[in-house]
Amino acid sequence: MSRFFKKLHHSSKSQSTPSSTDAAQQLALPSSTASPKHPEKHDESCAQTQISTALEDVTGLIELWPLRDRLAQEKINVDIVAIHGLNGNPFKTWTENGSFWLQDFLPSAVPNARIFTYGYNSAIAFSGSAARVDDYARYLLERLVAKRRNLSTYDRRPIIFICHSLGGIVLKKALVLAHERSERYHTISSDTFGVMFMGTPHRGSDLAFWGKLFGTIADVLTLGSVRTQLLQDLQPKSLCLGSICSQFVERGQSLRIFTIYERQKMKGLPNLVVDEHSALMNLPNEVAVPIEADHRGMCRFSNQKSEKYQMVFDCLRELLDDALNIEQPCMLPPPYLPYTLQQ
Repeated sequence: MSRFFKKLHHSSKSQSTPSSTDAAQQLALPSSTASPKHPEKHDESCAQTQISTALEDVTGLIELWPLRDRLAQEKINVDIVAIHGLNGNPFKTWTENGSFWLQDFLPSAVPNARIFTYGYNSAIAFSGSAARVDDYARYLLERLVAKRRNLSTYDRRPIIFICHSLGGIVLKKALVLAHERSERYHTISSDTFGVMFMGTPHRGSDLAFWGKLFGTIADVLTLGSVRTQLLQDLQPKSLCLGSICSQFVERGQSLRIFTIYERQKMKGLPNLVVDEHSALMNLPNEVAVPIEADHRGMCRFSNQKSEKYQMVFDCLRELLDDALNIEQPCMLPPPYLPYTLQQ
């Protein structure tokens, strides 16, 4: 791994392959996360903050909801999995002004959804050999298989993925592998219902495009001479990432897809990081939605009333409604609601 990536991720675990132990099992969560019979909103917020802080640098498939003893597992009928991109983090990528929307906003709106965030060392995944993307894609599949092992053969629980930037490449590779290894991953492949891509490039084997994209990413993440080192690490990936995108086109035709593309430039950049043309696959089952945000801000929201969050949640809610094929799949009777939305 280059000196640049070592510096960029000095606080993260730098192993080239994921640990075989699930991230949530590696830590003893704070005792305050155990829910009282009559929880207060303040206690809920404190518990969630402590979980996020404790798990900040942990990789793996991290379960955010339901919290321990808060909602019976039999009430869960859909899984939501979020995947960050290059230089991302399973928590910070989705956080603005201290609000981690996957944990702070979603559970009250979709209490019968099990919510995960997937963390991996993106510096390693997107540098060096092509096998590294495969490693993290395969690890994602293995963790999903383990988490869903207790489901009966007839219990079809749909999966919805939310992917930011190059995190979408990890998912694409995972779904390609799931198809190729159907004897092992057939339930993941068959239960994956929909994907929300947020600023994910979909330009196939266009090497010129990938070269330009990597140059833009280097501008976003670096300053000065380290930009050259980053480009040297990313360029060998062009053919690999393009091939993954091309392979996914056939797999993606059976999915419900929302493609969110940015409309604002990041400060100091002359162009969008991933523009509309680059973000769209132009599939008949794809819904394209613009968002008034830049590449980094398109997936993080400070409050539930923001227009950005409302738009993204509306797309997610439509996926959930269609996946469960009933009018209001996400709402439970009042006795099961964990807490109400803050006004």
